[in-house]
Amino acid sequence: MEKRFEEYCIIASRISGMTVEAIKEIVKYVEDKEFDDSVEVIMSSIYIKQWYDSIKESGVNADYSLYSDQYYIAAGWLSYKKWSSKHVKVIADNKQQWGDVKTIIDFGCGIGYSTLDFAVAFPEARIIGTNLKGIQLELCKEICKDMKNVEFFTDEQFAELPTCDIAFCSEYFEHFYEPTVHLREILLQTRPRYMMCANAFRPLAVGHFNKYLIEGKIEDHEVTKTMFNNILFDSYHPVEHNGFNNRPNIWERL
Repeated sequence: MEKRFEEYCIIASRISGMTVEAIKEIVKYVEDKEFDDSVEVIMSSIYIKQWYDSIKESGVNADYSLYSDQYYIAAGWLSYKKWSSKHVKVIADNKQQWGDVKTIIDFGCGIGYSTLDFAVAFPEARIIGTNLKGIQLELCKEICKDMKNVEFFTDEQFAELPTCDIAFCSEYFEHFYEPTVHLREILLQTRPRYMMCANAFRPLAVGHFNKYLIEGKIEDHEVTKTMFNNILFDSYHPVEHNGFNNRPNIWERL
């Protein structure tokens, strides 16, 4: 992981124009401040305090304009290191269980390393990563540039996505104001055999919505999580596994 981090800092520096040293400092700062469970430590960050203050002002959700490229470079790496890399490993280590996998879609593929890991673990499969335009997509393309079985779609190309065997959504749906609507869109468009989700519907987290619009009502994170799972129960059943922190949640189509 250390070698990959050094590689990432060089790539991010080339794309963003920031120095490698500055990127390392930002990553360390975010890891020390935000990725600490102590509210006191979290609130000591000026940036994150601005995020929480904007929630108080709106009464519902934060000001997403605060989500800068600099913050994304740091949080994207830390999310991969702490969560996505482990979720992909669970899937790769149990690849025989998923049968003949021809297509995997990595929704909201972050900085691209989870997509790269899928490409290495499933070399015969078509691997698709989805992301927003901008520095996010540039990082993904650069990180996966040597992989012949990888391609990327922007959110504007959602209607062009094919059906897939595995839909992987790590730290993804909590970034949508209407996550249940988007879940239905994915199920209808891509009809995955396996839906593999690692959501974190928790309030007061930078980048997450604090409350969600569910069936026309503004709901908290617990109601959102329940409604989200109820949609999956309609046509999928949960698959038990012994993965990291029992995640991702794996659902197999009935």
